This record gives sequence, C-alpha cells and structure tokens, in this order.
Amino acid sequence: MTKENILRLFEMLSLCIIVSVVLGGCTGVINPSELHGAYLAEYSFGSEKLTLSADGTYNQVVTITTAGKTLSKTGKWSYDASDKRITLEDMYIVSNASGTLQADYDNVKDGICSLSVERTLFSRRLRLGSGEGNPYIKSK
Repeated sequence: MTKENILRLFEMLSLCIIVSVVLGGCTGVINPSELHGAYLAEYSFGSEKLTLSADGTYNQVVTITTAGKTLSKTGKWSYDASDKRITLEDMYIVSNASGTLQADYDNVKDGICSLSVERTLFSRRLRLGSGEGNPYIKSK
C-alpha cells in the first residue's frame, strides 16, 4: 500500500467517524431532565411558548398577533424514552396541517398531543414535533 493510499484511507475513516458523531448526536439518548425548559414555535400568525416543568406540568402561551389575542393553558406532560415522544394533555392546537391558523384555535382540544423529541443537527438543541410544519425549538 502506498503512502497516498494510506492517507486516503485515513481521510475516509476520519470522515466516517465525524459523520457518525454528528448523526449520533441527533438520534442519541435524551435524558428526561434535558426536556425541562422553554420551547418556541413560530407561525405566520403568531407564536407559541411551551414550558415543560420537572414536576410533569406544562404551561402553554399562544400569541395570535393577527387577532391581538393571547391564550394560556396549564396541563400535564410525560415522556416515553423508548419511543422518544412527549405527550401533552388537553392543549391548544392553533396550527392546521397547512400551517395556517386553525378556525377554532381558541378551544382547548381534549385528549393528548404526541410529539417526537430529537436534537437539531448542528446546534444540538432539542426540538419537539419535527414532523410538524412548525416544531417547538428549545430556548438556549
């Protein structure tokens, strides 16, 4: 094996290691205590702040700038580590599938809302509901 081939092999192995570390951080284990804190979702019509507390409660504050309204709700949340999903009970659902303001946005939806939990690729911040049009991003 020539010196050039050895260097090329070393470069390829280094690249594989870097990619594995970066991608592993996105899908790695998420400690439930990391979930506590404030998250923000931004919409064309306003924003939503979701705060998860260590005692299993959440506070949701929705600001609808286009209507000049603010809605607030407190409820319970839980985390399924094996599924990497957070479940929130009885909350406001303000955005519809097309990302616009839901017609009945000011009515609390009975039942549960289940959101995936993952890390953003480069900042490694937590993100809830990445499959949704407007995910919640954890504040720094």
